[in-house]
Amino acid sequence: FQPHRYSRASLFCNVLHDEFGAAFDQADTVTFMDVFSAGEVPVPGITGKTFLQVVLDHEGHPETHYVPRRIDVVSHMAQLAQPGDLVITMGAGDVTAIGGQLVEELEELEGRDR
Repeated sequence: FQPHRYSRASLFCNVLHDEFGAAFDQADTVTFMDVFSAGEVPVPGITGKTFLQVVLDHEGHPETHYVPRRIDVVSHMAQLAQPGDLVITMGAGDVTAIGGQLVEELEELEGRDR
C-alpha cells in the first residue's frame, strides 16, 4: 500500500482511524511504502510508517511490513509471494509499476528453480 499525499495523513490516521485500520483485516500480509507526495512538500514525521501504525493499532491486523522505497518492494514481495497468492498493489503514484515488475521477478525466480 502506498499512501497518497501528506495532507491526507490526518484524515486517515485521525478522523478515519478505525475505518482505515480495519480496511486491511482480510489481508494475510500488508506491505506499506512511503508516501507518494504528488508534488506536496514532505511533512516531518509523516511516513508510510505513520499509516502502518494505524493498522497495527487496530485489533485483528494482518502481518505487516514497512518497505519505504519502491525499488525494494518488488524483491520483498517476490520473497513473500507463494503459488496461488493474490497480490494487490494499491495506492496512487509509482506503485502501479510494481505489478508488472513483480511478475517479471517471479518468472525469473521460477526459471532459476527449474
